[in-house]
Amino acid sequence: MSIKETIKQKILTSAAGRKLWAKARDQYHLFKAGNEFQVAQKLKEESAVKFIGQNEVEPNLDAPISQICTYQQMQTEVYKRWCRDLNIPARSHRKYWEYVYIMRVLEVENLLKAGVKALGFGVGQEPMIPVFAKRELNCLVTDLEPSAAAEKGWSQTEQHFSLVEQFAEFGTCSMETIKNQINHRFVDMNSIPADLRQGQFDFVWSCCALEHLGSLDAGLRFIESSLESVKPGGLAIHTTEFNVSSTELTVDHEATVLYRKQDIEGLISRLKSRGHEISVNWSTGSHEFDKIYDVPPFHPHLHLKVKLDQYVTSSIGLIIRKAHS
Repeated sequence: MSIKETIKQKILTSAAGRKLWAKARDQYHLFKAGNEFQVAQKLKEESAVKFIGQNEVEPNLDAPISQICTYQQMQTEVYKRWCRDLNIPARSHRKYWEYVYIMRVLEVENLLKAGVKALGFGVGQEPMIPVFAKRELNCLVTDLEPSAAAEKGWSQTEQHFSLVEQFAEFGTCSMETIKNQINHRFVDMNSIPADLRQGQFDFVWSCCALEHLGSLDAGLRFIESSLESVKPGGLAIHTTEFNVSSTELTVDHEATVLYRKQDIEGLISRLKSRGHEISVNWSTGSHEFDKIYDVPPFHPHLHLKVKLDQYVTSSIGLIIRKAHS
């Protein structure tokens, strides 16, 4: 089940939740009729929260490291250029940021070229894949077996990938090229097959998938396991949910879990002890739009942080360089 469906289900189970949903719907119509500044001011008045990392130097897309989605990153020409190349709207939306973030990391690392071998996990309907094909990367894209995906509600929310041909619908690459460059396979991220853990890929990636594996620990185990698929010196790039409102309490053992700073710091410690490289910018943004959160039925243009239960979450991107030996 997607985070959107998870939140909606939780909200609509109570009278107070249904009232909140109605208020959010009214805000959405206000947004369509007005401008993002007007809506942001209204949201700020109703949802002001002190987020972690607001006093730190903001990350950028010029030289990305592991970092959190922020408004200023989406105002850059780099962001807008990649949105054009991916054929997605250049909006202040965290999902689009995740796609652009991954593409920008690969661009900086010179990995968007013919012959590069890539492995994607939980790929869903990602617009990056036809761009990989167009640039002649050799990609194996994976997702959960259809019946298991249906049980989790992913198929109904268009998060689940079924046929390679569907990627041609983005209009960024021909069907013939997609078929030549992209192969698919069903894989459970909780149990990556041994033949995919032979260190044969230049990079692996997942885009907001590992938080759906059942628990905080399951997602962290997946990140560490995914490095077994990467060549020495290669990259693992993952985006996931990051709890920006609490460093202590969070959501665990649910359809969607929220990672805290302490969870990521524990992961970093384990990775570095094995010789892998990772550095993180913890800033959650300093712009006025970074200080508010969205609620269902989510605004299409201004969607940087969202409330789940009593917490506020955003997207974080993680870049891990595998040890060279």
